[in-house]
Amino acid sequence: MFGPPTSLFEARLPGNTGALQPGTGTRAILSYGPWYQGRYDAISAGIRKRMSGRFSMEAFYTWTNALDNAFNSSLVSEVQTGLGAGALAGKGPTDSFVGVPPVVTDPVSGQTNAAGAFLASNGNPVPQAGKFYNGPDLDRGPSDLALNHTLLAQGVVQLPWHI
Repeated sequence: MFGPPTSLFEARLPGNTGALQPGTGTRAILSYGPWYQGRYDAISAGIRKRMSGRFSMEAFYTWTNALDNAFNSSLVSEVQTGLGAGALAGKGPTDSFVGVPPVVTDPVSGQTNAAGAFLASNGNPVPQAGKFYNGPDLDRGPSDLALNHTLLAQGVVQLPWHI
């Protein structure tokens, strides 16, 4: 499994809350890394008037269109902590698992992901086993890390006596 936290895939099922990958220690690893993806497109235009008559100014406008799959800057996934995808409330990604899920069985409902995806009895998504799954893509949308419109304007006035 790639990505934050290093929980076992089975940690999303009832009875396995907080289970970690063997050899990763006793705590989940929460950090930034290469598992989130985005696209940033922008165009910028500006105008500048150089100093003449004791005055100069410039103005720049930038339009951006940024998309990513990072829910927000907190990388704590509620799926692996056992609180479920519905408990997020702006805390972290809906699902940080990236990789090929193993076959698991929900101990409460008896459902398995061998033939298709399902929701575990605790509300966590369980993708189909054997197929590549990119959990962060559940949160793909406009990025909260970029401003769509930016206007910068500034000017300089030279006062009498070269102040």
